[in-house]
Amino acid sequence: MDGKKPAVLLLFIVFSAGCLNGTTQQNSTGKIDVVATIFSLYDMAKNIGDEYADVTLLVPPGSETHSYEPTPQKAKEIASADIFIINGLGLEPWAYKIVGSAGNVNLLVVDASANITPLIFSGVSGEVSAGSPDPHVFQDPVLAQTQIDAILSAFIEKDPSHAGDYMKNAEKYRMKLEALDASYKKELSSCARRVVLTNHEFLAYPAARYNFTQIYLQGLSPESEIAPRDLEAAVSTARRFNATVILLEKTASPKIAETVASEANIKVEDVSTAHEISAEEFAAGKTYLDILSEDLDALKTALGCKGAT
Repeated sequence: MDGKKPAVLLLFIVFSAGCLNGTTQQNSTGKIDVVATIFSLYDMAKNIGDEYADVTLLVPPGSETHSYEPTPQKAKEIASADIFIINGLGLEPWAYKIVGSAGNVNLLVVDASANITPLIFSGVSGEVSAGSPDPHVFQDPVLAQTQIDAILSAFIEKDPSHAGDYMKNAEKYRMKLEALDASYKKELSSCARRVVLTNHEFLAYPAARYNFTQIYLQGLSPESEIAPRDLEAAVSTARRFNATVILLEKTASPKIAETVASEANIKVEDVSTAHEISAEEFAAGKTYLDILSEDLDALKTALGCKGAT
């Protein structure tokens, strides 16, 4: 799980009748058109492209990525785009269907996780099958740098005349991610606990990177009401690890987490998974880097680290 490996960009060129064409369809402003499926990739692409790219977020703010169903309007956006960036690893199961329906023979489809060896879901939570790749690589500021490399390569491929600008912008963004990685290492090094309780398997990458363990509670029961024996087990787990907080994905239903927290006399704290953003946060200009910083604060609280609020 090393974000410093040489970037290998996996490019899928959609073509028909055996015709392959690398033409760039620059829009009326002279910029390249880029569509990114999720917020973290959108923010990366926007920073790399800067004044030379128009970047669009495919999954609207406030929507859930896994269950999202693209509209015909979204297919039109891809039909006129130069680059389509996906996270991959099963996060957007609908991605290639919309690419096919767009019929854009010049489209460059970038799997931003192509050069990342994913962690594998254990399946213990019951929410995903054991052996499935964990797509939450964007929770790790080191692996995010590998995604930066993939996006940069695509921009240079489609618009080589601005390669120097793209490389400069990517390096600036990479340095910010490196600074965040340093903050995570420092702030999470001296903590009262090395275990966090979560509602879902979404913190495996930072857990592996910064040496803590996530224990997920949501999958204990697939029903809307948690079974009494599962509630008892969850409360017992919280007490055994002296947990004070359950970290809950902002887009998830809080019902089970709040039930467990009430019984265990602990708190529930919302955490963003960085690939989704609320409409309010998007309108306010919140960035992917802002979200990672907020997640660090939440982890410090959950782990009882020095300086936690």
